[in-house]
Amino acid sequence: DSDQMFTQLLRFKDSGFFNDNRTATLYTPDATYALEIFAVAVTPSTSDYYKYIFSSPTERAQHLDMIRDTALYWRDIDVDPGGDRLVVLSTCSFEHEDARTVLVARLVEIQ
Repeated sequence: DSDQMFTQLLRFKDSGFFNDNRTATLYTPDATYALEIFAVAVTPSTSDYYKYIFSSPTERAQHLDMIRDTALYWRDIDVDPGGDRLVVLSTCSFEHEDARTVLVARLVEIQ
């Protein structure tokens, strides 16, 4: 288990760990980003959590409502459905066949 990519995401299923870990850092060749973590869920690999194309800010706001309503844990942050970029990190989970633990965060460029 310790050699799997993203295995540390499983720790976010613990409420104390989720509450104590509000941010992460993402490094790319072009920029550094803060990830403002606001949700964790256990979901199938075919879940709408992985949806990333929306026809309007209203549809994206509905998507955020779905995340809030189905997440194990949710933290209220002010996500702009019309402009903020989100990241979904995912790893295999073991609650049911094809389960995934997903972490949802707002992406904020810091460098």
